[in-house]
Amino acid sequence: MPKNNLSFPTMMIGAIAVWTSGILTPKKQRTKQWANGPFLSPDNLQELVLQDISYAIKNYNKPEKLEKSPLLKLSQVRSADMDKTPIDALKSLIRASIEYFGPTDDFHRRIKPNLKYHLLKMIAFDECEEGQILWELGFEEYPLNIISKEGSVREPLFKIRSASDYPCISRNAYLALKKEAINDILWRISYLERNCPDNSNLLCKKEPSRNFSSMDEVIRTN
Repeated sequence: MPKNNLSFPTMMIGAIAVWTSGILTPKKQRTKQWANGPFLSPDNLQELVLQDISYAIKNYNKPEKLEKSPLLKLSQVRSADMDKTPIDALKSLIRASIEYFGPTDDFHRRIKPNLKYHLLKMIAFDECEEGQILWELGFEEYPLNIISKEGSVREPLFKIRSASDYPCISRNAYLALKKEAINDILWRISYLERNCPDNSNLLCKKEPSRNFSSMDEVIRTN
């Protein structure tokens, strides 16, 4: 039998080199490697999936971009009905996750749950620009041309009207609220992936008592 030419110290050095290569791999490269693997990973979930959730919401109506989404590997997507394409299944999951946070009362009050819900819907379903969302939700720093288009017609949908309304109106407050809203969707999809991977558990679904299909419908009810 031929002898092994590698000494013990040499093998130890090689093992250490392999182990440390995983630690020293650039962060972006590790993220890319993880994206090609399972969806949920304790080390990368918050970092990677948050940007993927944001990307999927922003491109909800752009199937050619959703084709590139790692979220297509979700069990919730793969186990969808056979009559749905993976893109359709992903869109259904995004919509259901947004609607999960839909208001059940106080529909028109300027409170954080309402703002986050309509912010997500305006980005995903209505494809609104940031300036339009800022104005509609009662934040500052929106483009002046929006005033000329809307200011003389009606007030913003969520203008501060009482002391109990959400008081922050800066763009930084909007950006913080947007991040919080996307984190809500991240939590919901992660929860479904952990607890309802086969997409069949009715306990994982919530039927909102009232929702709006678009911002136009909200405005008509005002």
